[in-house]
Formats: sequence, structure tokens, C-alpha cells
Amino acid sequence: KFGLHGNDAKEVADVLAGEPPVKAKLGKVSIFPAKEGVDYDVVKVDIDSPDLHRLNKKIADALPNTDTHPEYKPHATIAYVKKGDGQKYVGDSSLDGKEVELNSITFSSKDRERFEIPLGGKKQGKQETVKDYRLSTTPITEPEYDPEMQAILDASLSNDINDEAIIR
Repeated sequence: KFGLHGNDAKEVADVLAGEPPVKAKLGKVSIFPAKEGVDYDVVKVDIDSPDLHRLNKKIADALPNTDTHPEYKPHATIAYVKKGDGQKYVGDSSLDGKEVELNSITFSSKDRERFEIPLGGKKQGKQETVKDYRLSTTPITEPEYDPEMQAILDASLSNDINDEAIIR
């Protein structure tokens, strides 16, 4: 959920306690074009998942937030490519229709840390959930153009590699 006022991943973990893994269907590739002053496009795959919409609403209803993006559009970022190059990937359907199960949700803090929140379907008491909740942190760096990832995407479009090479 974008726009949460709090910065505590444990609050989100408490809301999601007892939630089972999420089912999702991947769609076609699309992009977020580079904004003014940014030197990369964001290549992403659209995701269709009633489960993700439900969890987004559940978090929004439970925790204070300012909804600056009223229309929730689930997606998975594939790569950051050179500004202007993202357009050539738009519409690629090599992942379209693939069904996946997501066993965790990633919470990104305002301090640019990521916390993995497991989804397992076992409801625990609040005290126990916080106690057993293990945070794995990975600092988020500023995205940047990645020539290696762009080469993988180019090879994928020309069918020189299989789909699994894209998802890493």
C-alpha cells in the first residue's frame, strides 16, 4: 500500500497475519517512462490479482494513509533501462498468462529499507507475530540503468534465452 503514514513493517505484518500466499497472473510488459531529470525507464509486467487488491484494501482500511494513487495497479518491476529504450519492450507477451504464487510481501520503508513479510496463512496472536517476525533488510539504492539487464531483455525479445532468465 503506497502512502502509509507509518514506517513500521511490523504494523503491516500484524495486518497481514494469517493471510495465505497470494495468487497472481502476469500480464504484458509495459513501462513507466522516465520522468523529467531521470535517465531511465522502468520496465514492468502488469499483474492481475484479486488477492493483491484485497490485501491493498485491507492495509488501507487498517492503517493511516494518504492515498496519492487512488487506482491500485499491481505490477512487478523487471528492469531499469536507458531513457527512451523502454518503449521497445511494451506489449511483450512472453510472461503473459503465467500464474505465480507470492509467498511474501515486501514493505519498503521511508528510510529506503526493505522488509520481507511472509504470507503463510497461520493466524498468530499480535505479541507472537511481532516476536516471531523476522525482518530481512536490504538497503534500496537509487535505481539506475543496467546494461546487463537490458541485454537480457533484448535477448528475450529475440527468443535467444528462456523466460526464466528474465526473472531473477
